[in-house]
Amino acid sequence: MKRLLTLLLLTGFTALQAQTARVQIIHNSPDPAADTVNVYVGNTPLLTDFAYQEATPFIDVTAGTPLDIYVLPQGVTDTAQAVYSVTTSFMANQTYVVVADGVVNASNFATPNTFGLEVHANAREQASTSGNTDVLVHHGSPDAPGVDVVETGAGAGTVVNNLAYPNFAGYLNLATGDYILQVQDSTQAVSVGEYLAPLQTLNLADSAVVVVASGLLNTNANPGEPFELLAVLADGTTLPLPQTTTQAQVIHNVADPAAATVDVWLNDQRILDDFAFRTATPYVDLPANTDITVSITGPSAMDTSGALLKKNFNLPRDSAFTVIAGGVSNDPIFDSVKPLDLFAAPAVTQARTSGETDVQVFHGATDAGAVIVNETTVPVAGLVPQIAFGQFSGLVSLAPADYALAVESAASGNVIAKYGAPLQTLNLADSSLVVLASGFADTLKGGTTLPGFGLYVALPIGGPLVALPELPVGLEEDNPVQNLQYYPVPATDVLHLNWENDPISEVRLMNLSGQEVRFLDVSGQQKAQVNTSELPAGTYLLQLRTDNGERLTHRISVVR
Repeated sequence: MKRLLTLLLLTGFTALQAQTARVQIIHNSPDPAADTVNVYVGNTPLLTDFAYQEATPFIDVTAGTPLDIYVLPQGVTDTAQAVYSVTTSFMANQTYVVVADGVVNASNFATPNTFGLEVHANAREQASTSGNTDVLVHHGSPDAPGVDVVETGAGAGTVVNNLAYPNFAGYLNLATGDYILQVQDSTQAVSVGEYLAPLQTLNLADSAVVVVASGLLNTNANPGEPFELLAVLADGTTLPLPQTTTQAQVIHNVADPAAATVDVWLNDQRILDDFAFRTATPYVDLPANTDITVSITGPSAMDTSGALLKKNFNLPRDSAFTVIAGGVSNDPIFDSVKPLDLFAAPAVTQARTSGETDVQVFHGATDAGAVIVNETTVPVAGLVPQIAFGQFSGLVSLAPADYALAVESAASGNVIAKYGAPLQTLNLADSSLVVLASGFADTLKGGTTLPGFGLYVALPIGGPLVALPELPVGLEEDNPVQNLQYYPVPATDVLHLNWENDPISEVRLMNLSGQEVRFLDVSGQQKAQVNTSELPAGTYLLQLRTDNGERLTHRISVVR
């Protein structure tokens, strides 16, 4: 309706004129104050309710005569209240592209490039070569630096060099194909964004197109519409070019109570609200081949200025990644600080082989040492040879059976925990899983109770992590010690042991990192006392060794 009104007005406006020019007008001001405007020529309305990223077709306008052009806020008809005005004239029989750029109220923006009309003469309504597509590139993003445009799909290389705001680069005469355009900061080689330009898919052979850098890079400092590339066809159709993407699953594995619930931000835009510990997103699309900043804040933050963590990424397109938040804050209750961080690794969204299950393991238990994970029922030897905090294993393809996972200390070789992994029972054929070591071995620090150690699974659909069931540790099913008693459970200052008529020679107490914290030689004895008064609260492994070298291991808790 608006375009019909425009054409009718212009027809009436130019009917009495002997000379005309052809003009296309594009609204590209990202300022909310100019979201929708009226355009007047003198006291005559030319465009009404003309919205951001709308365009006219090429239309006839009066040529050879100065024209007073006014841009008015929506609903305003008095040209004295114009937010912008200019007197200009067009040459007869010439064709123009006119782009409205910049911001109305520069005081509201960190980069005050003010509102104006940028004019490109010798514009084209169709391709100059039959079968090709002509593309006119315009830098219209007020806060973006000078840029290069590099074509990476067909291997054309740099097609626009050092284009500064608010200039035009001139026409590119292109074979009508589907292209990938990477916009780079021409001074710092930073990737601003990567976009698909599907000229062939859109049937744009013989067409002329204007591609406009639109919006604002930093919408945190500059309130307005975000950066993108906008394609404008000769008939006034506007098409935002799709940004290339990659997929990522984000997992909250920060066991620090100070980060029990967080917000996650992408380039200063909040993308996850109240993201809870031991929760995962499904696989989501993120910008590819683009420099992005992921920030973690408290749930009440208004911006990222006081972020707990900021980390930069640049992820390749058409891929998948696991991104896990882990570590702890700098609170002095933590003896050995592994700082809050984001850990990323390539992933798959489903099993690579039909009928199997792909498993990736991540060590995210902050105070646990390096471990080895073995499967003990099938068995699968060397499932995870060795892994330390913050590290991922490689992807392992497994038949969807029910497994038992033994977590061993890499330092001592002792089994510190066993867990069931019921892939068959849970119908996880064709799925891809992330198994995380999560929580603390020592669960009480500085009077604060911390989440305990365990293995958890992130499913590709996201949601709360699934706790793997814990299995008995050691040789209980083939117990060489028949009469063992130990008390109190949990222990406080002293753990009492009795084993009547059984040949026990050694008693060890180890933490979940595999470190030996107590050792007793009890050869020829039938009881012992283990001093636990100075040990931190948490979970420990009690290991008894018989005279013939067999071992029995129990998990015990020490509380304060």
